[in-house]
Amino acid sequence: MLEEEVASIAKKMYDISGIQNMFFDEVKEGFKRPSFYFPPVEQTAIGDTLNTFAYDNAIFVKVFDKTTKGAMEIAEQITYSITRERNQIPFVNEAGELTGSVFRLKDISYQSIDVGVAQLYIRWKSIYAFTRSVYSKAANLVFNVLIKDKEG
Repeated sequence: MLEEEVASIAKKMYDISGIQNMFFDEVKEGFKRPSFYFPPVEQTAIGDTLNTFAYDNAIFVKVFDKTTKGAMEIAEQITYSITRERNQIPFVNEAGELTGSVFRLKDISYQSIDVGVAQLYIRWKSIYAFTRSVYSKAANLVFNVLIKDKEG
């Protein structure tokens, strides 16, 4: 499920910027710019309801361009577009097709972190149902009790 959420964010960023160069593993030497790097998601378990549990997710996506100004403009464009759409991200399936469902980002912001690099800070909450244990219900309980006399 987490992979689908990250893929959905990446697809949304592609739709906004048109940038196809995306890295999910380490960035290779001599990579093309502009590009995005998606590091592993940071997760914190949080309580939710009696039937569900949740994670607070954070990802720090790096935006690379030839200049710092260019990277900041791309990050600004993505932040503005997502915020304008009420922070909703359409889900995509494994084939990259829209599913008709959306999830909402808690927060999206950006800052310059190096020459030619901006960083998007993206947070969202993932909610999952607890796995229900399957067990057999007891139909009859039989207790065999032996009572001893006080004398014996």
